[in-house]
Amino acid sequence: MIDAYANRTYPVGFTFNYTNGTSFTIQNSTPLLQRKPWPEAGGGFIQTPLGRGDYEAVQFSLVKQMSHGLEMRTGYTRQRALSTADEGFRSNFSYVAQSEFPQPFEPTNADIPNVFYTTFVWQLPGSHLRGLAGGVVGGWQAAGNVQIQSGQRSDLRTLGNWSGASTFIEPILSCDPNANAPHTLQQWFNTSCVQPLPPNQFGSNSAINAIRGDPMRNLNISLTKYFKTFENQRLELRGEFFNAFNHPLFGAPDGVLGDPGFGHITYAGAPRQIQFALKYEF
Repeated sequence: MIDAYANRTYPVGFTFNYTNGTSFTIQNSTPLLQRKPWPEAGGGFIQTPLGRGDYEAVQFSLVKQMSHGLEMRTGYTRQRALSTADEGFRSNFSYVAQSEFPQPFEPTNADIPNVFYTTFVWQLPGSHLRGLAGGVVGGWQAAGNVQIQSGQRSDLRTLGNWSGASTFIEPILSCDPNANAPHTLQQWFNTSCVQPLPPNQFGSNSAINAIRGDPMRNLNISLTKYFKTFENQRLELRGEFFNAFNHPLFGAPDGVLGDPGFGHITYAGAPRQIQFALKYEF
């Protein structure tokens, strides 16, 4: 098997020196496929290399143990995730601007700078009440979690052709596609920043995971009511609300230059879901 780093696509000006004493220097007119030492080695014959990763984060958390009927945990993470693995993998199946070796670090799709969460369990006031008031107001418990985080990253690509089969090529970026972006479903990022490639030219490493998607803002909550029946027995009524505020959870935009829906968001996560349960404990 041929390691993908050994069979990488080399830039213009690189010279191949062969064991028979001949050499070959890559020109601007050299097709992309011929810029590899073993052009006919397809993806099925290339070993995916191990990449290098860099993850940096600072975390803060606050925990309140159960007291006065309330237990809560909240936290915030500021992080950065970079890797060479994404680009190393693309060297098997896509043509990218591999002008540097070892491969430079690029953001991964796990690069989510800000993550905030809160989880809680709250036994609502009224458990001490008796009679009709206790039956209506007492015995309620709320639990849930809140998650707010930056949008996930996704790629920018354009279609190319490799040995008669379609593959992806990283396009050229003339500006930051996230800056002054419309952030609408019809145009999520600044599509004018993405430029097609001239013939036999490389793309831009900065196109890898260049798009920042829609931030997540989500609340899941459950409300539970306990009814005492006989000794050591009770009836539980529970309602669960997922994405309780029905906030749209948009998917990644289409980042393939040349697609009819380039820049569009065409799907979303699940809307609000409500379910009820009844359980008898004895």
